[in-house]
Amino acid sequence: MKKLFIVSAVALAVITGCAQQQPVSQGTAVEQQQATAILVSPNDQRQYKTLTLPNKIEVILVSDPTTENSAVSLSVGAGMLQDPMTQQGLAHYLEHMLFMGTERYPDPAEYSNFVSQHNGAANAYTWLDITNYMLQINNQAFDEALDRFSDFFKS
Repeated sequence: MKKLFIVSAVALAVITGCAQQQPVSQGTAVEQQQATAILVSPNDQRQYKTLTLPNKIEVILVSDPTTENSAVSLSVGAGMLQDPMTQQGLAHYLEHMLFMGTERYPDPAEYSNFVSQHNGAANAYTWLDITNYMLQINNQAFDEALDRFSDFFKS
């Protein structure tokens, strides 16, 4: 199984600012999408691919068969600058609330325990205009970890 690193839309936005864009047709899609050229060092042997999910989340996949860990990061386009004046700190508060469990994984400690048991690390931060969530874990546990991680962002 190839190891995938999913990098958030913020990384895509940063890279897009430095990249050339070329139109491509995507399967049976009615409208043409823009393919993003990812600029990498000639010494970088990893494989890169960009895609847009049906829910409009932009994704960068990075495959590196030589690594023992997989990682995922998701940036939400809301940070401390979007906090209402009467609720300063709301974005940071909500960052922490995501880790309080989900309907499928209700135990708040379960996510952290799962990540620790598989030699992983999870973290998040709130910045001016984004909130970023990150996870790194052993390749063998990535699918299960991604299921837990993605559940935080489902309503």
